[in-house]
Amino acid sequence: ATVFVLARLGFEKEPDCMTRSPQERIKGKWRITEVEGSSSPDINLDEPAHIEFLEDGIGGFCMAGLDADVDFIAFEKDRELQIEFTWAGIHDECGRGTAYITGKNKMAGEIWIHMGPHILFYATRWGRWAL
Repeated sequence: ATVFVLARLGFEKEPDCMTRSPQERIKGKWRITEVEGSSSPDINLDEPAHIEFLEDGIGGFCMAGLDADVDFIAFEKDRELQIEFTWAGIHDECGRGTAYITGKNKMAGEIWIHMGPHILFYATRWGRWAL
C-alpha cells in the first residue's frame, strides 16, 4: 500500500545499481519539507525541520517543536531502501518511525508518538549530503 501511495505522489525508486550499504546510502541530513496536515512554517518552529542519520545507527530529528535523538537501522526489502527507528525527545516524548527512499534525494516516512498521533513527512537531502 505504501508503494502505491508513493507512486501516486510521483516518487520513484532509487536505482538498483547502488553498491553502498543501506546505512551509507541514507547517511546525512534530510530537510523535512512537508508534514501531512501542516504547512511548512508550522514545522520550522525552533529551527528548519530535518531528520539526520549518522554513523553507527544514531541520529536525530527536529520539527514542530519536537527535538529527538534517533536509533535506526537501514535495510533493503523488496528492492526498496527502508529505515526503521525509535526516538526519544528531550521532553520525555518517545516513539518509533519508518522511512523510505522514494527517489534520488527524496524520502517519505511516518513518525509515531507513543500513545499519540502519527505524522506523515516528506524530506529531501539537505546541503552537502545531496547526491
